Amino acid sequence: MINVEVFGDSPAMATVARRLDELDGVSRVCQVEATRKGHSLVVASVRPLELDATVDALHDLGVADESITLTHAEVVGRAAAARAQTGFVWEEVLGAAWVNARPIARYLASRAPAPAPPPAERCAVAGTPP
Repeated sequence: MINVEVFGDSPAMATVARRLDELDGVSRVCQVEATRKGHSLVVASVRPLELDATVDALHDLGVADESITLTHAEVVGRAAAARAQTGFVWEEVLGAAWVNARPIARYLASRAPAPAPPPAERCAVAGTPP
């Protein structure tokens, strides 16, 4: 699941919450009053294949990218078995690539040649006296 958070003016966020609640693949929509007076936070869970349409709907309502936060939530289990959704979202692929990019650097560092031993050890290894 992808969690979507949208922050803004309370009247605009009421419209956002209503629109998100109408979209397919969007559930658990709620609007919470923020500590900043006159502002709210709208939170919803979105199925990954529906994320592009959801973000497009937010843009159609005039919501700026800076007001939208997307987080990936790994669903461990559900009370009722749900059918697995196939497919992927490019944001997930790029996020995973970013996280997993460092192993390549570690692999390349491990492939670097070891420093040569001191001359005395080289002679002992070759079978000749030092």
